[in-house]
Amino acid sequence: MNDSIETDLLATCLVPFARDEAAWVDCYVSARARLAPTLDPASVVGAARVAWVAHGWAHPAAVAHLEHELGPLDAG
Repeated sequence: MNDSIETDLLATCLVPFARDEAAWVDCYVSARARLAPTLDPASVVGAARVAWVAHGWAHPAAVAHLEHELGPLDAG
C-alpha cells in the first residue's frame, strides 16, 4: 500500500480534523490529489462539496480514499 495512503488512513483514527466546510474540502482535495494526480481539479472540488454534504461528519481523507476506490458513496 502507498505510504501516503496508509498515513492518511491512520490519521483518521488519531488526528482530529477541521469541522468547517472549507478546511474539510481542502483536506479531501489534498487526499484525492495524492491518489489520482491527473484528475481535473474542478471535478475534485465538486466531488468534495457533494461529499461534505453527505459525509462531513467523517474524516475527509477517509472519505476521499473510499470514494477513490468505490466511487461516490452517496450514489444509490
